[in-house]
Amino acid sequence: MIKKENQANRKIIKEDRIAICPHIGCDHLERIKPLKFGFLGFRKYPTCSKHKIPLIFIDEFIGDFFQAVTACLFDKSSLPPEDLIKMITIKAPNDLNSFLNGWIYANPIGRGAQIISIYIDDLTKGYIKILSRKQRKRLNNNQVSGNRYYMLRLGLKKIAEKYTIFLQKLREYSEVLNDMRNLKPQSDKVRDLLKIWLKEDMKEINEIIDKGDNELLLEAETLSVFKKNYDKILHAGTCAVLLGKSPTIILKGISSFELFRVYNEFLNAGLCKELTREDISLYLRKSEESSKFYNKNDMFSQIDDKEKNIDIKEDMIINKNDNLKIDEINKNSSESGIRKFRQNIKEQLKKLVRLIEATNEQKEILWRKSLKRLDEFVSRVKRNEFLLHRNKKAKVVAATIIYSVIVSYEGLKNISQEDLAEIAELGHTSIGETYLKYFKSYYPRAKFPFYSYSFKRINKEISLLIFNIIKASTEIKTTELLIILKNNFMNERFPEKLDESDIYVLKRMLNLYEDTFNKYFSDLIEVVKLLYFSATNHKLIEATIVIYPLVEYLEKLGINLLQKTLTFYKYIREIYDFLAEKYKDFFPERLSRAFEEKMTEEQYRKYKNEYRQVVGYKLKLYLIKNMYNGEFINNGKIECSECKKEGFRVNTGISRLNALTFHHLSGKKNEIFTTSRLYDIFTKKQGKINFLEEIMKQMEAEKVILICRAHHMMFHDLYFRYFKYFITWEKLFSLSAEEIYILIRVIVNNFRLTMNLSKRRKRVIRQRIKNRIKKKYIIDRIYEGVCQTCGEFNTKHHIRVFDFCHLDPEIKNVEARTLFDSYSCSEIVKILKNDIGGFICTNCHSVLDMEYIKVIDKIFDNEKICEETRKDYLRVKKNFSLISDEMVKMIGNPLKKDVVIRGSYIKYLGAIYKLSKKGSVATNKTISNLLNIKYAGVKTFFLRRREFLEQYVNFDFGRPTQYSLNTRGIKLVSLINYFRNYYCSLEFDECENCIFNKRFKCIATQPNQCPIIVNGNNLPFQF
Repeated sequence: MIKKENQANRKIIKEDRIAICPHIGCDHLERIKPLKFGFLGFRKYPTCSKHKIPLIFIDEFIGDFFQAVTACLFDKSSLPPEDLIKMITIKAPNDLNSFLNGWIYANPIGRGAQIISIYIDDLTKGYIKILSRKQRKRLNNNQVSGNRYYMLRLGLKKIAEKYTIFLQKLREYSEVLNDMRNLKPQSDKVRDLLKIWLKEDMKEINEIIDKGDNELLLEAETLSVFKKNYDKILHAGTCAVLLGKSPTIILKGISSFELFRVYNEFLNAGLCKELTREDISLYLRKSEESSKFYNKNDMFSQIDDKEKNIDIKEDMIINKNDNLKIDEINKNSSESGIRKFRQNIKEQLKKLVRLIEATNEQKEILWRKSLKRLDEFVSRVKRNEFLLHRNKKAKVVAATIIYSVIVSYEGLKNISQEDLAEIAELGHTSIGETYLKYFKSYYPRAKFPFYSYSFKRINKEISLLIFNIIKASTEIKTTELLIILKNNFMNERFPEKLDESDIYVLKRMLNLYEDTFNKYFSDLIEVVKLLYFSATNHKLIEATIVIYPLVEYLEKLGINLLQKTLTFYKYIREIYDFLAEKYKDFFPERLSRAFEEKMTEEQYRKYKNEYRQVVGYKLKLYLIKNMYNGEFINNGKIECSECKKEGFRVNTGISRLNALTFHHLSGKKNEIFTTSRLYDIFTKKQGKINFLEEIMKQMEAEKVILICRAHHMMFHDLYFRYFKYFITWEKLFSLSAEEIYILIRVIVNNFRLTMNLSKRRKRVIRQRIKNRIKKKYIIDRIYEGVCQTCGEFNTKHHIRVFDFCHLDPEIKNVEARTLFDSYSCSEIVKILKNDIGGFICTNCHSVLDMEYIKVIDKIFDNEKICEETRKDYLRVKKNFSLISDEMVKMIGNPLKKDVVIRGSYIKYLGAIYKLSKKGSVATNKTISNLLNIKYAGVKTFFLRRREFLEQYVNFDFGRPTQYSLNTRGIKLVSLINYFRNYYCSLEFDECENCIFNKRFKCIATQPNQCPIIVNGNNLPFQF
């Protein structure tokens, strides 16, 4: 098809141009003139009178034409067809090289190259002919007047350029692809084989030519199948040239132009691939290997020459049971006997296809392919390629033909020999025997029959070979290793312990199922690589290896040795055990086979979770011990540096490994390194030999330090860091809820890092401050402000680290942290009391993690550490007290307000305070003037909120009404001013020299402008 933008369009051209029909081979040329005044004229998009399709400018067409010609002449599919090369391989193996060389030499002529010069000559003449006399004269004399006739010259120039380039390519291809020194005439034996092949294929080719494109397209399941039909025609043309004849099959049956046209479609669909010298060499090598294979294993080589010359006798008796009997086989058989022989099998095919359960489309494919194989089978009988048993049943042959189609074509429903024999009412072994004898060499299974062979010894011995190569060079690529294996097998170099049956399987895979061979052994190489690298990493972290996770990891990568999961697991387990037996010091211990195989799905899920934990903690221990050359180990102890600074004793040490975590000091944070995340990274990168070194370098580059979970929380709790003074203010709970809410608004609106945020973000921050105040109040009242189990973390400095711990983690009705947004303090405590638990620090919470306690024996090799961990667990459990009814009674609601607090309260109270300081009387009018707001708004505010405001403001009703602050009001305004001034001037160390610190105000507008954020303490809110 032609693209719309390439169509000849009179509206866009400025001078005459020549256009041609894009249907390759059509001789319709037309001189296209521009529209008058750019819009007057008919046929704005000229079309071909014959094909009724838009024309295309010749300078754009000629490039596509030569592209299609090149694709046709030098396509990879121009190599000899498989059935012909197989015939040459079997019957004339010594002539294989000269035949292939001659075939490549004859290809261009056989595929229609001889008409290119004639076509270009006619095209040029036609181009000149349709020009006006004046235009021809100007072009002939090479006269240039301004820019006139530029496009006409361009058209001729393009034809000459593209034709010259094509001739150069033709010569280059001829020099590269052809071996001229060894070019010689074909032997008589090869010529006879070519004649036989061409004669047998002529019938099918004539059917293709008679049907034409449309019918072929209807029958072809895909464009690739359609291409195969045309390749068959082109192969016949090349064969005719090799026999010294003109390729009449092309010149008369179907034009070269039609072939070039369809090859243009194939090229656009991505079905064409350029033929290279490497393709020819590989094809020749593969054919030579097949020759060795057939000479040793093929049934044809075992047939006596006398038997090969036996033909089918004319008389063939068909009885009522459809039994075909050949009474006598000699050289005098006639065509009528063969026709009867074919017709009888065809009838049986028809019956069997009807009986098979399949879709209509599948039955159509099965019927068409079965008929084709019947014709090929009859042709082989006529060529005396084998001896047909005189008592062979037609029904057996028909059933075997159907079976050969089913096993060699992936698009059909899979039917076993036994099922097909039952449908045909035959013995279970008859189809298999016939297929093995007459069809297997021609129509091997589409998929390699793994179930027919044992790969146990092959997997072990070749895995050992691969392992030794990897051990010598860990950087070797899979493709390089695969080439080494293939070269070894092609040169008969197999591992010594493989017997002849194993070698036969490998040869069969390599010669007949090369794609399967490549996939299987590429997967095997990847399996051995993973076992090598994973064993190295498991050994370093002193962890037991488990096969199932390796299987899951490989299957996600599409590596499965072409097996289902259970078989794949079995193969890997056998390979691992075999290699581990050979190299006991290299491979770590693995989970016992008996235990792994007897696990139910639920047991495996639990064990997998346990395995994740153990490997994760082993990785954490390894990194702690080795990062920064062991900097985290002090006198043999692993401690949290922040706990040590604060003088804590309980919360330091390796016994609380579960509470230790990694913290990024730098702003660069590409990865988090929690225990579970470390396991995930390990599973993804365990196929790398230097994985642990890489992760350590990454962590050191990101300035990762070791601290406890509690201090890690404190590092990231900037709400508490910024507003700690207010949250921990000793007199906070002496204020009313409304006063606390007013002061929260004040501090958020005046702190440099929050004052410029949106209303929505400020509302979120105010809620977080309230939540921390609620938590502090509850813990202060119940536990006197310290962790009840360790006694080290307190609410004054560490409010964020307190978690609600459930006595039984499986009985958890609510998440405690979600309650603070919506419930009052007393309501929160009542709900948590029913959930059975209490507040403790996050470090102690991690100690009560039962899943961790269960696996400590597998994490630590040191029994002393295990004992310390258990003692710590028992101590925390003993000191842990649940929320009781008495505790519930102790809790009030310091933040339960009766009035909705808005910013207007701060504004109006401040206005009254300012007016009183000036000595002015605060009235509706003076307040309106001071705040620059409407008089009615001021009046409405005081009327509607009078009940609440009377706690802070004296109302002196009269004309006008006067307002003054009472003692409580003065105290509240003093607190507002105090906290406003405090947070306006509050600076952190990072703010001191910050360029965005202007007059005690932060003018940063982007996160990367704030040094606090750049240093890694990311704000929990955005600018």
